[in-house]
Amino acid sequence: MRVNFAPSLLEQVVDEVIHKKADEGDTTLLSLFADLTEQAYSPAFASLKEEIFKYAYEYIGSKLELRKQVKEAAYKFPLLQVKVDEIILKPPEGKSEGADIVTVNDKQFIIVVEMRPRSLTMRNTFETFLPHEFLRAQDMIDPDFKYLRVSLDHLNSAEENIIRSRYGTIWDIYIDKRLDKFSNKEEHLERIGRNFSVSGENSEKILLFINNTPKLTHSKIFGYASAPASLMKEAKVSSNPSTYPGSNCSICAFPSFTFAEIKDPDLFEIIKSEKGDLNPESGICPRCVEYYQIKLGRF
Repeated sequence: MRVNFAPSLLEQVVDEVIHKKADEGDTTLLSLFADLTEQAYSPAFASLKEEIFKYAYEYIGSKLELRKQVKEAAYKFPLLQVKVDEIILKPPEGKSEGADIVTVNDKQFIIVVEMRPRSLTMRNTFETFLPHEFLRAQDMIDPDFKYLRVSLDHLNSAEENIIRSRYGTIWDIYIDKRLDKFSNKEEHLERIGRNFSVSGENSEKILLFINNTPKLTHSKIFGYASAPASLMKEAKVSSNPSTYPGSNCSICAFPSFTFAEIKDPDLFEIIKSEKGDLNPESGICPRCVEYYQIKLGRF
């Protein structure tokens, strides 16, 4: 398994470590870097300046044992040892850090980890962040997990974002559970509350349910994320599933991420006259409510 750094990431990491240590009074690496790059400023080696600096960054990177630490984190996961040819670390293209996979063929993969330079200078990166992301990568190549990239192009951006956020919340909890990282409980409860619109005991029930589920697959997690009423039911959460974001409208049967609260008795009666099984808590999407308001002449 090869470990490679994008040159820009390696350079930023080495620069940060060198200057951090110098600020602390240790100028060993700063002096070493100066010695390694001294020739680059000589006219005789002007054409080799880029190669000289590249070597200097690679050499100090090896002294910091960055590749060794990345490999040690990856070797904790047997499937990665067998199926991963290369791990590439690069700066994030957006705001988020994390791992993804590139398929070489049916049996071999490349892991691409996007992370900020500062993260690689922190010891807990190799003890918490990388193991977390490597287990995510292992899930993605594990045939039992059955990971599949799902297109959400049919949704608007708000709906897509909430499904992705819910999916990430459940997956992260499932990963931490297998790493015995139960110290992240408060963070997980906050994310559950934010993404599933629950709080208190109900948040605890969802977290407990995920932690007590022996095995999750991509399809199961995606099902919970896109139709959270199923998660509420299995976790025995006290809520009204018919008005939960992503549930089907009780009139048109299309999924909706918002539901209207019907307080107008006339509106309720005209809907009930056509939908006999309707009750005040039935989930009705805004479009259907608007339709019946027009029938009542409210517009």
